[in-house]
Amino acid sequence: MDAAQALWACVRLQLHPGPRLLHQIWQATQAQLRPAGCQPTAAMLWAAVRLGVRPPNAWMAAAVATVAADVAALEPAAACQVLWALARLDYRPHSEAMSALVARVGADAPRLQPRGWACLAWALGRLAYRPPPAWWAAASAHLVAALPACGEREVCNILWGLGRLRAGQLLSGEQVAALGAAAVGAAEAATPRQLAVMLSGCAALAWRPSERQSQQLLRRARPLLAAAAADGSSGAAGSEAAGRSAAVVVVALAGLGASAPSASWQADLLAALPHLQPRLAPQQQVGLLTAAMRLGARPSGSWVAAAVQPLAPGAGALPPAVLQQLGQCLAAWQRPLPEQQLQALMMAAVAAAQRGTAMEPAPWEALVGISLPPPGAAVAEGGPDIQATAHDAPSWAAAEASASAGWQSAAEGGQLAPVGAHGLLGTCEPAALVPPSLPLPSFNARRALSWLVRRQSLAGIAALLP
Repeated sequence: MDAAQALWACVRLQLHPGPRLLHQIWQATQAQLRPAGCQPTAAMLWAAVRLGVRPPNAWMAAAVATVAADVAALEPAAACQVLWALARLDYRPHSEAMSALVARVGADAPRLQPRGWACLAWALGRLAYRPPPAWWAAASAHLVAALPACGEREVCNILWGLGRLRAGQLLSGEQVAALGAAAVGAAEAATPRQLAVMLSGCAALAWRPSERQSQQLLRRARPLLAAAAADGSSGAAGSEAAGRSAAVVVVALAGLGASAPSASWQADLLAALPHLQPRLAPQQQVGLLTAAMRLGARPSGSWVAAAVQPLAPGAGALPPAVLQQLGQCLAAWQRPLPEQQLQALMMAAVAAAQRGTAMEPAPWEALVGISLPPPGAAVAEGGPDIQATAHDAPSWAAAEASASAGWQSAAEGGQLAPVGAHGLLGTCEPAALVPPSLPLPSFNARRALSWLVRRQSLAGIAALLP
């Protein structure tokens, strides 16, 4: 087909035909695709990607139908190229066409080169198409056999696609181990972004590195942390993307269950995190802090307070699972939080429980105990900047008892008695303060309420209301 040759020439000569001419080409060739066959059609799909244009849906449907009808005439590499082009053009064909293309590749899998495997895996991940188990059983051994000849770019694309498909369930343990070993082998030459993609893919495949592999990956990741700490506030070109890649690498290392890094590595991590955190969305920030905790980092109380500061005001907008993850991370660090941060997190946890979410109480009770211990109790080491309240021990006990009694009274339909020497709350109808029907099935709401009463926080108690 002349149009296919013309588009191919435009790509090679780096000439863009322009939208008007391209529109004419799509219109003129749509009816000619089936007579021309799959090879010219595949070439036009490839050219469309290289030219950065998206043919109309009607043309795309005709192209897919042409390729599927004559798929046996395609070489395995050409079938991979078609899938790659469809993924790049963000066009997901019907399942019959996908099955035909994937089956064509599987029929000649031994002939597929590393680049073909990279295109195939990336396209399958992008199109969210998971071939049947029988296909994996036949093709996966040939994929693994091609890994030694793969460069870092091919390994990156393969792991990205397989990770997106959660293909580890369809691969043997030895095959997953071979993919992980390929990532370790490609790590030194990989860019920060490639390293982040490879390790994330390995984590999605549930690969677990050996001690030696863990240390290799930790050594490779360390320069990324140093660069993030040095360039975090420079605003230099590329530092934003590199910082995000470093954050993904840290999260992936924790997800892989990498062995505990050295104390100096952890120190580099803690130095880098304040520069990485502002580049991330709140949920990603929680993931990064949790990863640091799992990698053994033990920050000071002031470091933890600075890390929580951007998260606390919007804690109520976090998904409950992410909020719970943050609570577990902070409780594991055993560092007291400033009262304002603690109250914001507690309010978010109580609100999540009110909505019916099952919130595990242990980390929240631990945070209260760490940050606001009864007078005379020892404060956790590493957080002396947070002072206990000025209440004496009897008033603390009285507040606990009063809150317990008040909560029980409210639950039974009674009144909540005044609390504190000055009776700041006064006598309220329980329905106006703590509704008896408040649905807190798995959260220790009484402890939360006692803490709020102790702090005489009218705004905090009001936040308990639906």
